[in-house]
Amino acid sequence: MEKPTCIRGTRTLSHTLHLDRMRVSGLLRLSALLFTLVATWLFLRNSIGLSTKTIRLPRWLGVASKEIQVPKSKCGLSKPCPANFFAFKICSGAANVVGPSMCFENEILMSPVKNNVGRGLNVALVNGTTGRVMRMSSFDMYTGDPNLLLKFLAEITEGTLVLVASYDDPGTNAPCPGRPCPPQN
Repeated sequence: MEKPTCIRGTRTLSHTLHLDRMRVSGLLRLSALLFTLVATWLFLRNSIGLSTKTIRLPRWLGVASKEIQVPKSKCGLSKPCPANFFAFKICSGAANVVGPSMCFENEILMSPVKNNVGRGLNVALVNGTTGRVMRMSSFDMYTGDPNLLLKFLAEITEGTLVLVASYDDPGTNAPCPGRPCPPQN
């Protein structure tokens, strides 16, 4: 009998290429897995914000922490007014749906909640020295008498702050549209 010419354990060329492809695909899979794990870890670390301050036993037990109280400014303004200045906020109405509101020194002067606003012009007179509200009124500028507004404006004294907010239609029946108003006495 003849001895075989092949030696046991040798590989053919196609078998070697197949093993090389398996190694490359395995490396690619391992790289993709590592990339996914690192990306997930980075995402969770940034979104959850785990730090030594957030991992505490009292937090896990539900013990309430002290709440920080932010000082509020008058009339809901973004920052407080300087000394010797009045804080005010005027919001005109939106068509005939949302009514106007006036706040002066953290006191709501006129609003739909207080039921003291009307369509047209809503006017509040405030003493410019003391900040005391002198008078409030609303004037219907659609079907009302514009002379009432003129009479009201004529009674304003010097040093009075005039706060005005509109609601619905403030100009249809205005006393002097497109021309100068008559001089006040």
